[in-house]
Amino acid sequence: MRFIPSIARLSAASLLTAMWIPAALAQAQQEYDWCVNKDNQYAKDLQIKGCTALIQSGEWRGRDASVYSNRGVAYKAKGDIDRALADYNQAIALDPKFALAYFNRGVLYNDKGDLDRSIADYNRAIVLDPKYAHAYNNRCSAYNDKHERDLALGDCSKAIALDPKSARTYNNRGIAYKAKGDLDRAIADYNRAIALDPKYAQAYYNRGVVYKAKGDLDRTIADYSRVIVLDPKSAVAHFNRAVVYKDKGDADRAIADYDQAIALDPKDARPYNNRGVVYKAKGDLDRAIADYNQAITLDPKSAQAYTNRGNAYQATGDLDRAIADFNQATTLDPKSPLAYNNRCFAHNGKRESDLALLDCNEAIALDPKFAQAYNNRGNAYQAKGDFDRAITDYNQAMSLDPKFALPYNNRGIAYKAKDDLDRAIGDYNQAIALDPKYAQAYNSRGNAYQAKGDPDRAIADYNQAVALNPKFAQAYFSRGRVNLFAGALPKALADLNTASELNPKDGYVALWLDIVKKRSSMPSSLPEASRAVDMTKWPAPIILLYLGKVTEKAVLVAANDPDPQTKKGQECRANFYTGELALQHSDRDEATRLFRLAVAGCSKFFAEYDAAIAELKALGATAQ
Repeated sequence: MRFIPSIARLSAASLLTAMWIPAALAQAQQEYDWCVNKDNQYAKDLQIKGCTALIQSGEWRGRDASVYSNRGVAYKAKGDIDRALADYNQAIALDPKFALAYFNRGVLYNDKGDLDRSIADYNRAIVLDPKYAHAYNNRCSAYNDKHERDLALGDCSKAIALDPKSARTYNNRGIAYKAKGDLDRAIADYNRAIALDPKYAQAYYNRGVVYKAKGDLDRTIADYSRVIVLDPKSAVAHFNRAVVYKDKGDADRAIADYDQAIALDPKDARPYNNRGVVYKAKGDLDRAIADYNQAITLDPKSAQAYTNRGNAYQATGDLDRAIADFNQATTLDPKSPLAYNNRCFAHNGKRESDLALLDCNEAIALDPKFAQAYNNRGNAYQAKGDFDRAITDYNQAMSLDPKFALPYNNRGIAYKAKDDLDRAIGDYNQAIALDPKYAQAYNSRGNAYQAKGDPDRAIADYNQAVALNPKFAQAYFSRGRVNLFAGALPKALADLNTASELNPKDGYVALWLDIVKKRSSMPSSLPEASRAVDMTKWPAPIILLYLGKVTEKAVLVAANDPDPQTKKGQECRANFYTGELALQHSDRDEATRLFRLAVAGCSKFFAEYDAAIAELKALGATAQ
């Protein structure tokens, strides 16, 4: 989240030189008072009325530049910029040496975003009055807006020399120092501004921005809290404090501040978007999606909101909606590496490796130092069976971010697929060292230990994975298979039941649960389980085989695919599960033949590869 410093410009000012007003002319005195509007005691309409009457009286000829300038101030305050500009122009035409009129017109141009004209007017005001501190301060502000920080520093320093008690000028010089990366000097200036004006909310706000940049989150919160005390309706202070609370891991306080920011400014999309991020981190995906929906309604061109909603849909398993949102994000912001990376991740989830590669390639082209994109591209290469390219990408991800645990886990999976189990375990160890709460790494290491023939260590790792994440279906699935091959059928059944409850849409879990139930002499639950599975996609043909609705030959025909890698994977799995069916029919020879085909055809990072090895061992047969 970008924090924007708040610049303090001095507003347009009124000035009217005194003149003698005949006592009898009470109305003229009233009009004069309205036009001067000392201490802003009168409404702007009265100020305009008074100045207009003085101009029309004709008694101010030769001195009516001040009257036009004052009326310009009133018009500007009412938002009538064109009339204000016309009055300032007239004031300058009547008195080309009237510094205040140039100053006031400079303020107006600044508000219109015409910084060059604004600076030109401040220049003229300073030439006419070299000790005009307000003009130096405002020119400093304009130079800050133009990102010309050295010129801004020079002007603010000059203004401070002329008026050392101007809190606004210290604030503006602090902004210039912060922009130049001189955070300590910026803080010193904000401190001085606050000392001069302890109720100056902008200085607290800007000092909070600098403390955030220095990583001093507690001081940042203290400054934003002070802003809120001074200005309880400051939506931006609540918003920024929420960002810091989120960074500190205090999700509830972050949400409370986003709630307040939304209440104060319900048409600002940003707090909805950010609150959605916090809800997602808390696992409350429905609320997260609702917030992203609102952010998109308020700002339909927010690529960030579409990306974040895509992430939330992805977390729910709705990859199609996720991809639709990432599509919209890349349309709105074609140079967003994050949207391409996240779509790559979603395509990986759908086993659309070629599409994933295209997106990760684009993400890397846009940001060659994007470690996550290399990791995700490695996953796509791994899914295609290109383990060497996958390892190269994981290496690059680690090089870019040595504390990034995911590529260590994923490289371990690639090494396991290459049958280099010791290297695989070494990578899992490193992933766990970097992130001791990384449940997936424990699950992966358990798989490697199982492949090495060490089921006790495997189960210990699966136990740790489910302790860290009790809703981690894959760990229950892995532990269930190990328990099955260890002969612990009740434990296997319990684990696979849990895996099925957690992920009822997974056809492979449904198949394994059916296998364990058959071995436990229990009735099949596959007919019921198949209702939750997408029966238009693989492994639906295998489920239909188990339900007696298709033949083995039909399954092999269904395994065919235009992509050779997909075809190979589906054929190997068809052989494995058909082998399990042969075992159920007590056809050991056919089971042995099919398990050998599975070993020959399956990638070594498929669960079916390890399972086929285990089944052949139980049958007293070799893999050859």
